Amino acid sequence: VRRARVGVGAGRLGGDADAPDSFNVMPALLGRSKVGREHLVEQASVLSLRVGQWKYIEPGRGPKIQRNTNTETGNDPDGQLYNLADDLGETSNLITKNPDRAKEMAAGLEQIRRNNRSRP
Repeated sequence: VRRARVGVGAGRLGGDADAPDSFNVMPALLGRSKVGREHLVEQASVLSLRVGQWKYIEPGRGPKIQRNTNTETGNDPDGQLYNLADDLGETSNLITKNPDRAKEMAAGLEQIRRNNRSRP
């Protein structure tokens, strides 16, 4: 990522094989555009995909709650879907209420994984 940022700042962005997950967001950082990345992949114990106000977290194995500390682990065998515009704290899992959106985002995350890159 650093390489791509330096390249953009110097007026040189590498080829398609370079920095496969980097996007030029310089116009957004400089206030010339309101759009940065269209999507973002996050990695914790499982991967998640953020697109706009929506965040999909793929299914994860293991306990949902760590019993010793009574803290949430982020694991859910059914996956998770949150509307961050209404629920920034990710407290209301909407995966059963929005199964089509969850399937679409799961497919998008799988496509990124298959391509081994998030940049088209």
